[in-house]
Amino acid sequence: MSLPLYRMCLWPLKRGRKLLAFALVYLAVSILYFFVIGWSDSSALETFPLDNQNFLQRDLDARDTLVNALSLVSCSNSQSFNNDTLRRQFRQYLTESAIINRTRNCNSYFKIIQTLAFEDITPEERDYPIAYGHLINGQVGTFELYLAVHFRPWDTHCIHVDPKANEATHQAIEGLVRCYREKFKGTSFFIAKHPVPVIWQDESVLRADLICLQQSIHKNEHWKMYLNLASSELPLMSHQEFRKQLAQANTNVIDVGPNENSERQTRLMGIRRGGPDETNLEREWMGENPYAPPCNIMIMKGYKNAALTREFASFVLNHRVSLEYFNWLKNTECPDEHYYSTLATLEVESEVNQTQDKPHKLTLKQNLKDDGPFSDKTCYRKFEWIGGWAQKKSEEPDGPEEDRTVFLDRSAIMCQIKELRTKANEVDPSLSH
Repeated sequence: MSLPLYRMCLWPLKRGRKLLAFALVYLAVSILYFFVIGWSDSSALETFPLDNQNFLQRDLDARDTLVNALSLVSCSNSQSFNNDTLRRQFRQYLTESAIINRTRNCNSYFKIIQTLAFEDITPEERDYPIAYGHLINGQVGTFELYLAVHFRPWDTHCIHVDPKANEATHQAIEGLVRCYREKFKGTSFFIAKHPVPVIWQDESVLRADLICLQQSIHKNEHWKMYLNLASSELPLMSHQEFRKQLAQANTNVIDVGPNENSERQTRLMGIRRGGPDETNLEREWMGENPYAPPCNIMIMKGYKNAALTREFASFVLNHRVSLEYFNWLKNTECPDEHYYSTLATLEVESEVNQTQDKPHKLTLKQNLKDDGPFSDKTCYRKFEWIGGWAQKKSEEPDGPEEDRTVFLDRSAIMCQIKELRTKANEVDPSLSH
């Protein structure tokens, strides 16, 4: 049965209204998507404006280059440096998730984070390779910036990642290691095997350091000096100056001072599980220490951080005295602050020809000089705890050595990186990319 003529004419019009309505809805959704999603993605590829006020109107994306990000903060302008929005943007830029996104594509990564490692600055640098041990349980963004200004392909880098660290920290470190090893073939840049959960004031702090020291010796036989760092620490001098001073000293640089915390060695400390997870560990007091130091050693105190020659590193890892001292010290409080500083004062003499029938003859001397290579006057530890609490030295001549606590945020990180890059560019202007 055929439709009347007027109904045959109205049917396509009704269908057309439906199609038109659908098309308008689709167009509105597309426009909304472009402005909300597409515009934000494309804007991340644009060049950053150098004007801070314009910058603060939008977010700092993980894909924005380090050089452009650094241009946004004026370290001599307190208004720029202390801007809360800028600080928040930098914190986001240095998060583990941002690093994970950046390192998905290693080819583009080094266009975003422009490292200074592509150029040889001086032949002296290459002739004095250094091994670094990095203890990391977070703040991977600071470590990423450290690599951007201090990584050199001929150095050795051991990264001890705390098993207690969250999954994002592990993924971010794995991404950085993958990209650096892909870009710099053959470099000794690796994650430490058999890491230990690190607990403050426990032997695990020292043990993690010794793990990296041991593996660095086996990974590379050419490095001259070993330095131990934390992920939250950033050198205050350029890597050229840093390496130059170590090469000129060419000896251990270890902080040594009197043991003002001798009660630490009178009590034994242990670890107990504080929760259901195997990484929920807590320190506990286990009683008095009934044993005297081995070989009648006088205990000293100093910073955990040290610069060790390869020869001294071998002594630390292999000599009977250092091993006995470690086994005695490990169950006391803060052993990391008493290990290198005490070993640095020892002079050990032993007979060269030894047999199983002839016991090891050992003479131990304590060298307690007030000056020289083991003095606290030569402590290399010129670091800031970036992003954490730190003590700031008093500017008063007669004021206390450490008088107030300050918080150094991510804006301080960016200013420090900017200064270090500037110093490097003064040596070689071609590095300004």
